[in-house]
Amino acid sequence: IGLLSSQSNDLAAAEQYFKQALETDLKGKNQIYIHLGQLAERNKNDSEALKWYGMATSPEKDTPLQQANLYVEAKISMANVVARTSGTDAAIALLDELHDLDNTQLAQVILAQSNFLVMAKRYQASYDLLAKAVANIPDMPDLIYDYAMAAERQQKFSVMETQLRKLIKMRPQFAQAYNALGYSFADRNTKLNEANTLISKALALSPNDHFIMDSMGWLLYRQGKLDKAYEYLQAAYTAQADAEIASHLGEVLWKMNRQDEANQIW
Repeated sequence: IGLLSSQSNDLAAAEQYFKQALETDLKGKNQIYIHLGQLAERNKNDSEALKWYGMATSPEKDTPLQQANLYVEAKISMANVVARTSGTDAAIALLDELHDLDNTQLAQVILAQSNFLVMAKRYQASYDLLAKAVANIPDMPDLIYDYAMAAERQQKFSVMETQLRKLIKMRPQFAQAYNALGYSFADRNTKLNEANTLISKALALSPNDHFIMDSMGWLLYRQGKLDKAYEYLQAAYTAQADAEIASHLGEVLWKMNRQDEANQIW
């Protein structure tokens, strides 16, 4: 009932039911602490959120994996609040205190730390962190993907390409890996035929993804196919009025001598 109340945006009722649930003999209460922390964040009460996330109990050796994962989730949620209120370094230090993590949990922590660095525009530090992580935990798809994206931000395109090709072999159904590599080629106006193959595969796997539609539209623009480019980009922008999609759509409109529409969309 607490969850239903939360989803219905009745936050007061949700808090009441979650607190009532805490008074039962429910064995693992970390999930409830997370829900209460999330409610506090939605109420713009960061100190209350930190209190609830901090109540999540540390797992013992015989703790079920799900409860251990929830403890890590609570700490990451706590670190998100700390990053917002006390800065990136404080959030990273909080997560550095976690020990005895399995590889999946460690990857989650590193991804969170990397994200804090990106939000602080400390791109080199994010890249270095992910490079070290991928070297130590080589078969984690999410780490590989974020490392590839960090490499692209640093214009280390050969590293990005190597990592994305590795990821495609590892997870052939992962649409975003095909899309990221194809879009990078299109954006740099290189290997356009391969970019077409990659982005087409991504679209086949995830046909309604507006970012993949944007990639196809941008590739078609690079190939001079303006009418088809416009179709994809307009569909992508209709699905999600994202700034980057708007930028691409405006470029196509400008090239089509529809300058007034381009300026409007920009």
